[in-house]
Amino acid sequence: MSGLVVSNTTPLSTLARVDRLDWIPLRWGHVTIPGAVWRELGALRDAAALGRLRDAERAGWIRRRQISNPQQVGDYLDRLDEGESETLVLAAELGASLVWMDEAAGRTVALQQNLRVTGTASMVKWAKQQGLIPAVRPMLEHLRDVGGLYLRDAFIRQVAEDCGE
Repeated sequence: MSGLVVSNTTPLSTLARVDRLDWIPLRWGHVTIPGAVWRELGALRDAAALGRLRDAERAGWIRRRQISNPQQVGDYLDRLDEGESETLVLAAELGASLVWMDEAAGRTVALQQNLRVTGTASMVKWAKQQGLIPAVRPMLEHLRDVGGLYLRDAFIRQVAEDCGE
């Protein structure tokens, strides 16, 4: 897929914890994040994940960009956290082709703003299609158990079934 992808915190922190940030350049080249997302990532208490995120930024896979209109963030803060809010503002400002976000509330607002949204589960499906992993179920369980991604068992089963597992 080509085009600008703006990412929220959770997909990046999750993939950093399981050492899969290398999927970003393979799929999109890089992702763009607002300052609030970088600050949230910097607060991770997982030193290895934080090191991987810094390495990904140095490699150009993660690119920081400040929002132009910080006042717009306030439009979302009654429903979303600062990282999600800045992600949506930045995506709109840059005309992003895709927002990478897992939180349901943020995804709902993004869709209401006519932004295209994807999540970490779709990255896993893509990885299977590319032959990077043999099956989605074990990776989704790993993302839940090690990566800290909130996934219900029923969701994992559904994604696995959708992928023919």
